[in-house]
Amino acid sequence: MGVAALLHDAAPTVSIEVYPPRSPAGERSLKRTLDHLVERVDFVSVTHGAAGSARETTREVVRDVLARGEVPVVAHLTCLGAGARALRREVGGLLDDGVRDLLALRGDTHEGPPDPDGLQRADQLVTLLRRIEEERFDRRVLSIGVAAAPGGLRHVPDPWAYGDLQALRAKRAAGADLGFTQVFFDVEDYTRYVDSARELGVDIPVVAGLVPLTDPRRLRRLEELTGVPVPARVLDVLDRETDDARRHAAGTAMGTELVEQVLAAGAPGVHLYTFNQHAAAGDLVDVVRVAPAAR
Repeated sequence: MGVAALLHDAAPTVSIEVYPPRSPAGERSLKRTLDHLVERVDFVSVTHGAAGSARETTREVVRDVLARGEVPVVAHLTCLGAGARALRREVGGLLDDGVRDLLALRGDTHEGPPDPDGLQRADQLVTLLRRIEEERFDRRVLSIGVAAAPGGLRHVPDPWAYGDLQALRAKRAAGADLGFTQVFFDVEDYTRYVDSARELGVDIPVVAGLVPLTDPRRLRRLEELTGVPVPARVLDVLDRETDDARRHAAGTAMGTELVEQVLAAGAPGVHLYTFNQHAAAGDLVDVVRVAPAAR
């Protein structure tokens, strides 16, 4: 069953994101994460290397998860810096491997001259994927996810003027099946984004993408990378704890509260950004698993 179909079940899904390792230590960390979590989640997404060998490493991780035979794998694809022909080859390889779930992303800004055959937007990538699907299968077999960014909406008085919502509408029109939010820390950011998307006519399910709230250094780094501020109340709690175990417990409690809030708000699933660290993510997986019985 594809990911889009899973989201129509009554129970919320829980899933994880992992990324290709860059060192032997990273390989061990990834293996531990998969060993501990694959059998406990509904699907796994694998992030995308920017070029060359990094893309091949992504495919190796995808194959590894598929070989475990437990859950669907969502393979990330980025279009900036890659021409349509190269993307066709990459997608063809993933389809040959058995992948049927894809996450279509614009990707980071590419240095150097633009590829004359290249794509510039994620909705163009969705269109290309649907075209490949029609050519290869002559029917709908792919589940295509796209990114959603709720964190910036709070600063926009008029949701209709929020560029990411307009981009989400374009991606839906191109054939996207579901959205995955980028990181956020307040349930109101999620609910306002989804409500605004519905007002724009975007009807796809939007999975809540969350990060464990146990590592203050990682959270501060994430804030720098995404521009989404981490609430001071979260950092204050973590910074007060000098004992690692107590800090982990405090962060897990805050993460649990956010998971329960987004599920109560109607999120069809929770997608956990693990950073290839299984312990904190595993605690939140358990929260989602007991949530339906608790509601």
